[in-house]
Amino acid sequence: MVLELNASDDRGIDVVRGPILSFASTEDHFQERL
Repeated sequence: MVLELNASDDRGIDVVRGPILSFASTEDHFQERL
């Protein structure tokens, strides 16, 4: 799965922080795959 975000310096990191945290918390990126 890919999460694509665009943020300019004018808007700052707070604009994308929510979606990033949400994406990271719902995906199991660190589970070993057999």
